[in-house]
Amino acid sequence: MNNCPRCGSKVNVGESFCTNCGMKLPIQNSTLNQNTNSSVNTDTNIVIDSELLSAYIGSNVEKFTDGGFSSCAFFFAFMYAFYRKMWLLGITWFVALFIFSNFLPSYYEIIAFIISIVLGNKFKTIYIKYVYEQINKIIRQNPYSSREEIIEICRKKGGTSVIHILIICAIILVAFVIAFIHNSSEKDLNTSEFIINEIERGV
Repeated sequence: MNNCPRCGSKVNVGESFCTNCGMKLPIQNSTLNQNTNSSVNTDTNIVIDSELLSAYIGSNVEKFTDGGFSSCAFFFAFMYAFYRKMWLLGITWFVALFIFSNFLPSYYEIIAFIISIVLGNKFKTIYIKYVYEQINKIIRQNPYSSREEIIEICRKKGGTSVIHILIICAIILVAFVIAFIHNSSEKDLNTSEFIINEIERGV
């Protein structure tokens, strides 16, 4: 037995609306299937089960819940974090590699390999924790939404993002082109100065 958040009247577990004021009630944990991969949002008593995880992650949810090494994170590095919409991890990973490549160029390949090994080994655990946090956030922001509405929001907020990967690739490509043009200009300038100096010496 619970209380209506609006009028305080007693409502039975599983009821969708308050029989006194007609308010739509939060989803109750009895309306969701529980399994070994479930947790409860303590604010709304909603169980985060495999169906909600599947809605947020996608059809390959088992690959993440089983743990293990992530070859995608190892080979694609920060790009895979962006692909999975883990913006903070992706940006942090990219900035770290950028700093090492500029300030420790001699050790960059070794450091990048070590980072890929560590995050490849930890990525699935980090991602699942991130997914639970995001689903809990969705539930807190939509306390009176139906189960189907929560699932639909999870599908929209989660999943993967190819568009962002293409945008990031385009930005990186433009940065490389600008750097190449800049280096070429400096080389041309140095060559011109060298030729002028040689001419002056000859004269």
